[in-house]
Amino acid sequence: PDFVLKRVGSGILRPADLVGKPSILIFYRGNWCPLCMAQIKELAGEYNKLESMGVRVCLISPQPQSHTADLAEKVGVNFDFLIDEDNMAAKILGIDIKNGIPMGM
Repeated sequence: PDFVLKRVGSGILRPADLVGKPSILIFYRGNWCPLCMAQIKELAGEYNKLESMGVRVCLISPQPQSHTADLAEKVGVNFDFLIDEDNMAAKILGIDIKNGIPMGM
């Protein structure tokens, strides 16, 4: 399916941009989610290995661009930090969760 994700700073990314390239797409709730931040930290720790294998890592969140930009700066690796406005991509893919809050929290 086709959708558009905004890059931190400027530009967009579409699924067609990833065709033929090994890619990991992680949809995360936001900077406020400790489980999400732990997963991103773990991936960042594997950055050199992933880069040497030619793997592109896309971190996707519906949070505001300013929050995503802060996270990109904090993580400090060359991942694609992307904004999924209104959870459109997640909805198109059928993976959106109402309120984005795990059960039990």
